Amino acid sequence: MRRRRRWRSRASWGPSLRDSTPPPIPSQAPATIALVASGPGGETLALAHDLAGEMRRQRTVAVLARGDEAVLDAVEQEHDHVVLVAEAPSEHSEWTAFCLRQADRLVLVGSAREPPPALFPRDRTFDMALRAGRGAEGRMRPWVDALAPTRLYPVIDAPSVAHMARRLTGTSVGIVLSGGGARAFAHVGVLAELRLAGVEIDRVGGCSMGAYVGAHFAAGRSWPEILARCRQEFVARKPLGDITLPIVAFTRGRRGLQMLHRSFGEGLIEELPREFFCTACDLAHNHTVSPAASCSPASTRSRPPGATRTWSWPSAAPTWR
Repeated sequence: MRRRRRWRSRASWGPSLRDSTPPPIPSQAPATIALVASGPGGETLALAHDLAGEMRRQRTVAVLARGDEAVLDAVEQEHDHVVLVAEAPSEHSEWTAFCLRQADRLVLVGSAREPPPALFPRDRTFDMALRAGRGAEGRMRPWVDALAPTRLYPVIDAPSVAHMARRLTGTSVGIVLSGGGARAFAHVGVLAELRLAGVEIDRVGGCSMGAYVGAHFAAGRSWPEILARCRQEFVARKPLGDITLPIVAFTRGRRGLQMLHRSFGEGLIEELPREFFCTACDLAHNHTVSPAASCSPASTRSRPPGATRTWSWPSAAPTWR
């Protein structure tokens, strides 16, 4: 006789996820983090205290705005992390040089409303935290193009600082959504259950339909909004209905491009509240494009012939190839 499968009710998934204990993961989080101001403004110290407050939810953290090696050694022995703050961007500042020398992770702090600095040490990799605020869309790209940071943290509100803290302490959670056409709509339910269980997701990846759903989630949209958008675009508008002779593909792709314009406009991946990457297949050149560098559909039409702009995630440095 065939054994009958017993399915749990939907209402029981959330408590099960919340009460489950994940396996321990060895932490490779940096012990000493230096926040270095890109210019005058006095916001770096305030960000350091906000960041330390969020990091203390998981670790013991100390903030140093001055000191020497003896002080740093003593503080490191008593805390999991030390945040060094250098508010003077000059290379001639002894404290800034000390921070650059002692830091395990370097984070350049700036404002998206200001132009990027002309000079910054290029002999090491660094992250970048940009105070963006509301209405600063499109202003982060000059910083990314000019400085090519390893990782970008848009600092918009308290949740964005909490995201930055989880990434720096090695406690962030990421999810990758697979493709599968209509079956990928189940991802919306998975995201809903994870959020109801209190799981904070900081990184999102996906391919095909998983990339479409994941991009909505990375943009900060709730699962009811994502579900409504999917129903509107795929049921009401039928983006795969422009069928053509299958020389390269079964559809022309015009409806799909229009759908992306309606869904994401001219948004950039750099400016999403959550880190995001996706994979795609270049059918004309027979290779994988992974990940895409921009949510903007227009950006796919303004590239040099045969060139593909890619994003080496978690690197934030786009390159043409």
